[in-house]
Amino acid sequence: MVAERCFSILLDISHPTFDSGRLLESQAVCSLYHIIKQMKIDPEQFQWEVSIGIVTDDEIRSINKKFRNIDKSTDVLSFPLMESDEIDAIPDTIVYVGLPLMTLGDILISYDTTVSQAADRKIPAGERLLELLIHGLLHLMGFDHENEDDRNKMETMEEDIFNKCMNNSA
Repeated sequence: MVAERCFSILLDISHPTFDSGRLLESQAVCSLYHIIKQMKIDPEQFQWEVSIGIVTDDEIRSINKKFRNIDKSTDVLSFPLMESDEIDAIPDTIVYVGLPLMTLGDILISYDTTVSQAADRKIPAGERLLELLIHGLLHLMGFDHENEDDRNKMETMEEDIFNKCMNNSA
């Protein structure tokens, strides 16, 4: 896989029982790498930066209400710093001196909801966390699920990236 020097994962863990920061960071690098490759962008062209927060249900509910006017908790929120047309315009042939910073945005994941959803599905919480992480990263990269075609494309990418990261293949 591409050198980790191309990725800057900023973790903000406020959930009192979450203790897998190193694993989350490596999964974020793996996921982001495969998303970028699928978009036919050279991952080594930029210093990719993303912020990931692991929060409680109360915290994500408050943020969901503030930014989306929805007064309930959710599993994942993404706050992209670029519009999808700006992402589509990232050139893949420019040569830079050094690596320019490409700050993608912020992802918040409710660990309470992650654990609950994992238990409902009878899967490890770490697997559900990876699914939510990939989902959030895809949103930061301009993907959405507003219609059936987009939803199918996003779900296919989620499954493919999940499998690659679970198998740790490049």
